[in-house]
Amino acid sequence: MPKIVLRKQNWFFDGKEDEEDVILVLHRHVVTLVAKITLIVFFAFLPFVFLVVFSSVIVKYNLISVYSFAWITYYLFLWFWLFYVITMYSLDNWVVTTKRVVDSLQTGFFNRRVAELQLDKIQDVSYKVQGLIPTFFNYGLVEIQTASKDNKFFFEQVPNPQRVKDVIMELIIEEEEETESGGDNKHPHPHRHVLVANHGIPTHLVTENAEDVAEVDKDIQSGI
Repeated sequence: MPKIVLRKQNWFFDGKEDEEDVILVLHRHVVTLVAKITLIVFFAFLPFVFLVVFSSVIVKYNLISVYSFAWITYYLFLWFWLFYVITMYSLDNWVVTTKRVVDSLQTGFFNRRVAELQLDKIQDVSYKVQGLIPTFFNYGLVEIQTASKDNKFFFEQVPNPQRVKDVIMELIIEEEEETESGGDNKHPHPHRHVLVANHGIPTHLVTENAEDVAEVDKDIQSGI
């Protein structure tokens, strides 16, 4: 099994506790962003097509100034659309920690919705990959169900949804084991490193000292 290098991670979000480790920070698959930008580029070429087709009419009726104003207004709209798409992609994220999942969605420039769910409240985690493009690029929906049927979390269009589901489920199991043992384990989170090795997901881990790093690496290499 390949050796995993553990590094300090400075990822921070509002309300993060000192002893809380960030395991996953998820955004929508980059393909969803590329698709929207491609559409914007397509619309950017339309004025040139319009100019070629109706150039004689524009010149005949002396509509150059009108067309120029419409051209500038149109491209200002496209720039705004592009900025909006990139901003929403950057600010929408889902965070999985050793204690909870955090759902942060930006709905407009001045509206942000943040919700969180403790791991011990999660009843079930499922995923769905639907459609040709999502199947080809392996992204989809992760659904987190609580005891209440009306209280669900959705991770939308995230990469590797099956692996995300597996990671969350293993964190829940780890949380239950620590609760049952009273939190007296000598190394409270070695399972988290093995979890990362098993599922191959880039993670953000906080390790308190070098001795823990060496011992965890030794356990991983021995196949624990």
